[in-house]
Amino acid sequence: MILLYLIFTSTFLLAQGTPIAGKVTDAADNNPIPGVSVRVKNTTTGTVTSNTGNYSITAPKGAILVFTYIGYGTKEVTVGESSSVNISLAAAGDQLSEIVVIGYGTQQKKDLTGSVATVSAAQIKDLPVSSVDQKLVGQIPGVQVSSPTGAPGGGTGIKIRGSGSIGAGDNPLFVVDGFAISNTTGQSYNPLNMISPEDIDNITVLKDASSTAIYGSRGANGVIVITTKKGKNGPPVVSLNTYTGIQQVPQKGRPDVLNGTEYAQFRKEKIIDLFLSQGKVATDADIPAEFRNPEQYGKGTDWYNEVLRTAIQTNVDASIRGGSDNTQYSISLGRLDQQGTIRYTDYSRYSVQANLQSNLGKKLKVGVMIAPTGGVQNRNDFETGQRDLLTRTLWLSPIVPVNDANGNRTVFITSPGAIGAGNPLNTLEFGGTKAKYFRGLANAFAEYEIIPGLKAKYSYNLDYSQQSSFRFNPSFVLGETGNQNPNLAIPSSTTTNSNTVNWLSELVLNYDKSFGKDHRISALVGYTAQQERGDGYNFNATNYPDNLIETINAASLLNGQGASIDKWSLVSYLARVNYTFKDRYLLTATIRSDGSSRFGENVRYGTFPSVALGWRVSQEDFMKNVSWISDLKLRASYGRSGNFNIGNYNYSSIISGANYSFGGQLANGRVSTSLNNPNLTWENSDELDLGIDLAILNNRVNFTADYYNRITTGMLYNTEIPLSSGFANALINDGRIRNRGLEFGINTKNLTGAFTWSTNLNISINRNTVLALNDNNDPIYSGRSGGGFFTHKTEVGKPIGQFYGYVLEGIYRDQADLDRYPKAASSVVGSIRYKDVDGNGIIEDQKDFDVIGNSNPDFTYGFTNSFSYKGFDLNVIIVGSQGGQILNTANEFLTNTDGVFNVHRKVLNRWRSPENQGDGFTPTTNGATPLYRENNSAWVEDASFLRIQNVTLGYNFTSSFIKNSKTIKALRLYGGVQNLATFTKYSGANPEASTNNSSVLTPGRDFTNYPIPRIMTLGLNVTF
Repeated sequence: MILLYLIFTSTFLLAQGTPIAGKVTDAADNNPIPGVSVRVKNTTTGTVTSNTGNYSITAPKGAILVFTYIGYGTKEVTVGESSSVNISLAAAGDQLSEIVVIGYGTQQKKDLTGSVATVSAAQIKDLPVSSVDQKLVGQIPGVQVSSPTGAPGGGTGIKIRGSGSIGAGDNPLFVVDGFAISNTTGQSYNPLNMISPEDIDNITVLKDASSTAIYGSRGANGVIVITTKKGKNGPPVVSLNTYTGIQQVPQKGRPDVLNGTEYAQFRKEKIIDLFLSQGKVATDADIPAEFRNPEQYGKGTDWYNEVLRTAIQTNVDASIRGGSDNTQYSISLGRLDQQGTIRYTDYSRYSVQANLQSNLGKKLKVGVMIAPTGGVQNRNDFETGQRDLLTRTLWLSPIVPVNDANGNRTVFITSPGAIGAGNPLNTLEFGGTKAKYFRGLANAFAEYEIIPGLKAKYSYNLDYSQQSSFRFNPSFVLGETGNQNPNLAIPSSTTTNSNTVNWLSELVLNYDKSFGKDHRISALVGYTAQQERGDGYNFNATNYPDNLIETINAASLLNGQGASIDKWSLVSYLARVNYTFKDRYLLTATIRSDGSSRFGENVRYGTFPSVALGWRVSQEDFMKNVSWISDLKLRASYGRSGNFNIGNYNYSSIISGANYSFGGQLANGRVSTSLNNPNLTWENSDELDLGIDLAILNNRVNFTADYYNRITTGMLYNTEIPLSSGFANALINDGRIRNRGLEFGINTKNLTGAFTWSTNLNISINRNTVLALNDNNDPIYSGRSGGGFFTHKTEVGKPIGQFYGYVLEGIYRDQADLDRYPKAASSVVGSIRYKDVDGNGIIEDQKDFDVIGNSNPDFTYGFTNSFSYKGFDLNVIIVGSQGGQILNTANEFLTNTDGVFNVHRKVLNRWRSPENQGDGFTPTTNGATPLYRENNSAWVEDASFLRIQNVTLGYNFTSSFIKNSKTIKALRLYGGVQNLATFTKYSGANPEASTNNSSVLTPGRDFTNYPIPRIMTLGLNVTF
């Protein structure tokens, strides 16, 4: 009711007075500034400038007009006799006085001593994306934002200064309006989807331990602080933002597999070559009828192409914001509908946010925010390995049509001697999972000024989330090697449901005071308590009598069910002090103590301190005459933060159900399934950061650079223990990892005036090294191939998660080669030849594996250029990575010469005889080929890329165009393309793909991920 009252009463109640018009421009380049708030002081009368900087307002003589805009100094002008008031605004200290949101407070940019980067809403307005994290791509040095999946509703992969953990994850902490939320992302879930990108005011990234220590045991991987838009002083401002996009999968990187004719010919030649190797000649009778006349199939069926489509994405956001000096309000509504480029997949989101803040007297300020969000996602089994649905479309037989002779979909896809599977279109349409999400964020606060400079703030935050999913598999939806008779398939279903409630209670005291001209101190102390409780259940049902009724009650058998309840709590004490002397010598000291229920009873509390120093050299007397330097600051910091991202009860011995024999009868019992560890605690990351911030040429060039060295100790991971303990492994704290590197960022105003051009370039270099593991420094082997062998290795002195497999040397070209080189028991002339790593003269599974590459790039970069001329603006974002590698695991079946799969076109150039050796690396179809199906160096490819991430061209309609409208204040039309082009040597679709992206130990493994689409967008922004 209060919000409605404010909206309908805070209208254009103009006082009797003189109509005044004018233009607001930038003092530096005389360009118009749109969106400036213009209001009559101590009233609700106000307006905002148009896209050309023009405004009109009515005010009485003697009234004071207040001009305000983010990043610029406020200006007040008294109304006189003139009806024209033109104003120029100067940047607020050229952004040095810009207020930056940090942990539990704000700070002027010039006073920052840690490594902190910000992205404002204005910087990312040209990016019509579905989630907030996608807007960070290429924007900040040290922040690597990758796109491992193109699934609708899926998330990005975010790393801040590398991977610093083995078992506790490397995702940063997300803090939304002061509330730390879940940070697990993937193709099926992204917690940041609950926030409409249009509701974002700014994003702050805390990178070094000095800035993240205030978050204690959760800050080791960096912190991303997201601040949403609030109401502002002035009349109601209504905004409508909408866009529509067309999504298509680019042709580059699509799998180059055999078509129908080539596949049939390949299968025919395999039989002919086999007979020749046995000294025989194959006859037509020896060749299945399906392969005797390959030309009959033409191109056949491209199963990968059959499951793709051109998809539509639409988004609409509407908001109203306004208020008076004492009360501000904001309400926004949003809807996103995103079809997937794979048929029958999609994601929809419905969001609401309402915010109210009010001053109740001179000392008390209160506020409340609610933000419910709902979502529906239709998905399938993608990015799960060689048996997932999308991977199957690569190796299915192309000689089988989509539909049978009667026009119905072919139920089972196979050909003689091949592994078959159900029609992927049936699986997509009828066997997918429908997931529903709801998340409600709410907070309320009260802030009271006890004495001048000392404020107490209490806030209570609540996060409720609910997720449910249902999947029904009818009888005609068959998996790999499914039965060809659909009547024999058994319908089944899977149901899941989970509910989570997370609350946070905080009390913080802030003190901000200046003493004379030289001393300024800002300090805070606080107490926080947070708890999360979750519960869930799942049911697997089968033996449905038919496909008509899908509910669980129709099934005659529940063959799997479970329920769970878990909870964690965190209690914290925190303090920080910022001291500035003569506006040039800066000190920040922080300490936080956390107590977590997730760790053993002996070590549940930890302390995380930090200290940082800054020196604004440009403020020294000896720099006064160096006019070309606008600002120069040196920074140094050292601190500790932690990582507590493990299960809630891993410190404890877990008891599970088990059956045993008692008195000759089967009885229910309990058994301990894990080892108790009362000393299990969080990982600690100690980090040194040295930085420089430089602005020159009247702030037209801004440069920042950082060197960091972060060492993580007490890593949380499972290690093998003696079987005499009764267990095979245990979760411990052990080992050390180092991440150190350099970050560079430069922002320039290349041209000013009527035509403007600005550039943002950032480069990040990180080196990840394992310094120690367990007591014996035993390597950690991780990942599994189709043959059950490890795919990755983590060892001391090397990066985490190196690729692990055979080293390819060629093939056995003839009998002499077979006799000369080490070989496996199954090796024949024409088969693959690997390096004998252990030197015993025999090629053996895993014993001859070696490190064959790693996914860590030499450096990553982002390059943004923004142009404007009159009403036009152009924004181009380029991102890239240089030097990393990717493991193209799709080769496990695409280069499999057994003949049970469709294969890559390069298999046509295989070894067929000593006289026809092919490319020298693709083996014969004769004999066993299991060795070639394992990880090997031929699968490792260069993952370097340069991507044109976004190009947006917009036009801001002039005031003369909209002058006849009494309601429209600003109008902008824009069009753009995301993922315009990717330049890479990688043969796959996405050089950033990483199946099981959440696993730190198995990075860079591409198993046919959901493709990243190219999106062509047309959008409209209107302000009323």
